[in-house]
Amino acid sequence: PLIMYENKKQKLDYLIENLNKVIIKKYENAKHKYELLKNNYILNNPTVLYKEKITYLNSLIEKLQLVNPLNVLQRGYSVTLLNDKVVNSITNIKVGETITVKLKDGEFISKIESIKGEKNGKES
Repeated sequence: PLIMYENKKQKLDYLIENLNKVIIKKYENAKHKYELLKNNYILNNPTVLYKEKITYLNSLIEKLQLVNPLNVLQRGYSVTLLNDKVVNSITNIKVGETITVKLKDGEFISKIESIKGEKNGKES
């Protein structure tokens, strides 16, 4: 029985030693991963991930503001509408029609009395 006890004790010691080695190895791997994460540039500077997107969005916002009809009105221009559609050519209107002219601070209604062509200067 003493030899059997010694064999079992040796086997238990061997298993404990191997278990300790596995635990130490796992601990070292986890510690290494932790150090990598702790020193990761992107995790320490998360704005790097979206800085380029912010610049792109700001550029889009600036472009939208340039073509925003309300900003155009602020610069002294107006928008002319006929039946709630933008009039962009004299070919879209006729004498006697009623148009709406939008300005920066309001709008007014006007009746077309005459039309002059840009190229020939002729009145209708």
